[in-house]
Amino acid sequence: SGSVSRTSPAAYFGVGSRTPLHWDAPENLLCVVRGRKEVTLWHPGHGDALQGAPGGGRAAMLGSGVVLSAGDALYVPSCWWHEVSSPCGEVCMSVSYWAEPPPGKHKEDYSADEIGCKGHGPAAGGAAG
Repeated sequence: SGSVSRTSPAAYFGVGSRTPLHWDAPENLLCVVRGRKEVTLWHPGHGDALQGAPGGGRAAMLGSGVVLSAGDALYVPSCWWHEVSSPCGEVCMSVSYWAEPPPGKHKEDYSADEIGCKGHGPAAGGAAG
């Protein structure tokens, strides 16, 4: 386990793009090659708070945000909720390196109450990072 996925790496290109709130089962190392990306992360346990009000209210206060520029990288852990955007009109390129999480870290190994993501979101990586 911890091996790099057969779909890794994956390159993403966009101009003023936005990837809505989601989580991925694989671990992800998001590397910005050109432009900027704003990433907001939420602990898996905040899933219930996020379901009704992504980006607003109490849920917004629970997240941690960062702006990545060319040359920056961010580790996005398995099952962590996140949303990603790049500034309007700005060309952005990023590369994601996906890896299977170690045993005991798959969403199936957590209780729904513990992480709040069981049964929600995509089951595997591939959302634009």
